[in-house]
Amino acid sequence: MSDADLGRDLVSSRRRYSVEWGALTHKGLVRVTNEDCFFVGRFDRMLQPVLTNLPESTSRSWHYDAGYAVVIADGMGGEVAGEIASHTAVSTLIDLAVETPDWIMRYDDPSLVAEVTRRMEDRARRVDELLQAIGKSQPKLAGMGTTLTALALLPPRALIAHVGDSRAYILRDGRLRQITRDHTVAQELLDAGLIEPREAARHPARSVLTSAAGHGRGSLSVDVYPVDVRDGDQFLLCTDGLSGLVGDADIQGVLLAEESAAAACKTLIDLALARGGSDNVTAVLGRVNEDRSS
Repeated sequence: MSDADLGRDLVSSRRRYSVEWGALTHKGLVRVTNEDCFFVGRFDRMLQPVLTNLPESTSRSWHYDAGYAVVIADGMGGEVAGEIASHTAVSTLIDLAVETPDWIMRYDDPSLVAEVTRRMEDRARRVDELLQAIGKSQPKLAGMGTTLTALALLPPRALIAHVGDSRAYILRDGRLRQITRDHTVAQELLDAGLIEPREAARHPARSVLTSAAGHGRGSLSVDVYPVDVRDGDQFLLCTDGLSGLVGDADIQGVLLAEESAAAACKTLIDLALARGGSDNVTAVLGRVNEDRSS
């Protein structure tokens, strides 16, 4: 096989995906401020022809890789500390990503996945250290912290980094599954077999965090989950203002019923508000579609 033949095989074998996004946040019906924060961004690598004698049909732009970065954060602390914590965390993660000189655009090599995992863990720990430093220098912000759930989606694979009790779900083949594990006292009781799953959802300690950025004391533990991405997958990231009031069966029903990602997010937020809206509530939904036209 010639180099030219090999090149054609590589290009033709690439699978192209598009992702439809929806996102919405609401301060709820009880809280004065909204301490939730979210971000959805697109990153890509493109080969754009400038001069060539290739036929017009083959001289288009080649999008070799395109991915998305998503972050949600639910802040905590007195007065405005929670809002500052979540916004500082998300903006810091964006800055750290932008400053990275060598973006990794392939998740099909174990060594590259390991490096992306290391970077996600390192960035979460740098956020943790920054929040602690701010809290020490400004007494009014002492003790502030935030959950962090970040999705790096580069089909056909994804990585999710997680600290706290915000959640990442995947809907696949009509069934909803929670990817992340809550860092709460109630979850630890559940893991130890001291309470049943139905009790955990209503346990008084369901919102008592065992881990949060800003409270890591120099050794923040970050969970990272690798996920294979398939055509039709739906990724939902949400704060506990949603998951605490809207159960998995209802979330699954909404994701299956709504025609657009934006409409699904609105319906989920409306459900949380109708059930009391006792906390800030945020939902970010991405729907993956494989382009089969090429």
